[in-house]
Amino acid sequence: MKITGNKSMSSFIKIILQILFVLGIISLFAIPIYLYMITTDSGIVLSLLGICTFSVIVSFFIIYFTAIPGIALIYQFIKLFDALKKNNPFVIENAIYLNRSSITGGIISLSYFIVAIILLCNSILLYGLCTLLMGIIFLVFTIGTYILSKIFKQAAEYKEENELTI
Repeated sequence: MKITGNKSMSSFIKIILQILFVLGIISLFAIPIYLYMITTDSGIVLSLLGICTFSVIVSFFIIYFTAIPGIALIYQFIKLFDALKKNNPFVIENAIYLNRSSITGGIISLSYFIVAIILLCNSILLYGLCTLLMGIIFLVFTIGTYILSKIFKQAAEYKEENELTI
């Protein structure tokens, strides 16, 4: 299977990203409704199960406020895979998309670190450690996409320089 161009792996991934983008926007509207239902109707059920309502609210806070940069991240990758579909990977725009992706990944990582500190300070260890792990994962993602953006920028500059020479 081809990696770039029409009917390639990049066009298939672009379709998946577009579906995730729409589902992400829908979830932005559904999360507050679900949080309201959990905290009002099921508050008794949560206490019977031994689940702290505070941790549920913090978990939804994480999901909701990282969904906005997450949707922006997906949008940047849609643009990136659109350029791959056009069989033109090494252009400055792709370096810009990757750089923006690293910024949004950094925002998500910072959000997870802040919430992990809040959870760990309130002695909610399991949620705190899992949130800390997610922060570390997004930090690695941020560093990786930043490095890729610099590599794509350098490759695009070499490509332009080579085209001017010929």
